[in-house]
Amino acid sequence: MLIYNITTMVEPAIEEAWLTWMRQVQIPAFMASGDFLSYQFVRLLDTGEGQGSTFALQLYADDRAACDHFAEAFAPTLELESRRLWGDQSLAFGTLMEVMH
Repeated sequence: MLIYNITTMVEPAIEEAWLTWMRQVQIPAFMASGDFLSYQFVRLLDTGEGQGSTFALQLYADDRAACDHFAEAFAPTLELESRRLWGDQSLAFGTLMEVMH
């Protein structure tokens, strides 16, 4: 099992609108790709004051092929939409992790 993790730092000025968009638009779009089995959406704690909030979307996939398919077929469009809506008020990076237990 793999986790396609996207960590995003969000400026306080857009946080509530961004959270609504994530829950109503972005996460459903990720799941509609058919590449992921389930997900967790979490807020990181103790990241420092005044820097905004940091969130992680962890998408669970059976194998590397599913993650690669998503990265090629869907990620570029979803990233462009995020950049169009939020500009540099949200900064994201992705990592791919293997579940070891």
